[in-house]
Amino acid sequence: MAIGEDLDTALVGILESVASESLDNLSVEEVASAAGVSRASAYRYFGDQPELLRRALRLKAKTHGDAFLASIKPNLSVQELLQNSWRYTAENVVQDHVFQRLVELEPNSTIGRELMATIYGEKLSEGQKSGEIRRDLSVDEIIDWLLSQREFFMSEQMDPELASQWTDKFLMPILRPQPEWEDKFSARVDLLLDDIQEGLKFVETQASTGQKNLHRALKTLSDVQ
Repeated sequence: MAIGEDLDTALVGILESVASESLDNLSVEEVASAAGVSRASAYRYFGDQPELLRRALRLKAKTHGDAFLASIKPNLSVQELLQNSWRYTAENVVQDHVFQRLVELEPNSTIGRELMATIYGEKLSEGQKSGEIRRDLSVDEIIDWLLSQREFFMSEQMDPELASQWTDKFLMPILRPQPEWEDKFSARVDLLLDDIQEGLKFVETQASTGQKNLHRALKTLSDVQ
């Protein structure tokens, strides 16, 4: 096994037994000792302590992602995938205080979004092609929105049963194709906004032209005097 794999294995083992409040004191030296690797090798692999915590977050996220994907059946619809993932989040992720602490320590991390893109990206694309999911938003925009909903969901610490209701009553009605009248209304609003924008440009041009004419008139008057 490579040194990096030894260190990752040791880090995962520590994360499974450490208390969340102790993560601030997690050190490269501690992981090196657990892996039976030299401190120099560990520092070359992890970098400093903040980089160690980022690696810990990535490994924890991967552990949850792999566990979730292994728990679901193939060929789920988008709705079924969301139901299962929100339930998994309520049953496992919310209760993982070490993972939650790592997220707090890395508030600007993109790891959560990367994981959601892996889990939902292909299925959302298929859902758009089949007509299950609206197509006026890109897959990336939907994932960003789902990420914001997941953050709210986790902050409320909803139970597994409420997770399914959340999917059925809130997420899916927004993700399904919107009624034709709404599309037409949206298109008219877009056209109206375009007209307003063109009107503002025209007014700005006229104002600029008027200002130039005023300057010429004042200069002519000054010359005459």
